[in-house]
Amino acid sequence: MSDIIDGALARIHHAGPELIVGGPNHGPMGRRPWSPLGLDERDVMEWIDGYSPRLAPMPAQAAPVDPASPNEALGQPDRVHDWWTFFNRELEEAPWQGVLEIGLVVLLIGVNALLAGSEIAFVTLNEPQISRLEP
Repeated sequence: MSDIIDGALARIHHAGPELIVGGPNHGPMGRRPWSPLGLDERDVMEWIDGYSPRLAPMPAQAAPVDPASPNEALGQPDRVHDWWTFFNRELEEAPWQGVLEIGLVVLLIGVNALLAGSEIAFVTLNEPQISRLEP
């Protein structure tokens, strides 16, 4: 089954992380149930052939992610190829555990910014209700 999965993933490797109409590309996760469901190569490739046209292409590489200041590339969907290149290069040079630590730090910085932005949006959206409660 792993050869089938590898072949299926190779067929969608050109794609970026999103569908043409927006939303996430779940193609790589779609492989999880293939083996337990007993799907054969024909079934898997039919699914991939139906799913693949819905995928947006990988954005072109814009600029390398600078390891000294990765924050500059955060939150920019058009930089996904830059991140892909960055982490592939890191994996060539260091064990995956070290690369995971780098990735987690970068992601946590991004999540922190997202949460801060969400808090501001929540307070702004609820401001009329909050002001009515004030004496």
